[in-house]
Amino acid sequence: GGNSLLATQVVSRLSVAMDARVPMRVLFEASSVQALSTWLESRTAAGARTPLLPRTRTEHIPLSYAQQRIWFLNRFDPHSPVYNIPFAVRLSGTMDTAALLAAIADVVDRHE
Repeated sequence: GGNSLLATQVVSRLSVAMDARVPMRVLFEASSVQALSTWLESRTAAGARTPLLPRTRTEHIPLSYAQQRIWFLNRFDPHSPVYNIPFAVRLSGTMDTAALLAAIADVVDRHE
């Protein structure tokens, strides 16, 4: 017994753990854990997912339609706080500054 949110989490975790794309349909069609395991074993041996690798970019990358919309709305009303999501987090304990800087640098490197 579960719901679609739990099923989505299961499929997501299986996809990461098995390094393969697991469709939601497979989870619902498998009549047992053994059937699901058999399906997973038959797919992961083939390497169903291509690894993401960085590429050099020589030309300007165009905006997606969603990015174009946000850019237009910002130009139309530059003082609108619509896309601001403020929040506060209270942290306790000692902070590893080097680890924080490395994590931020990693995000910046991956998201040009």
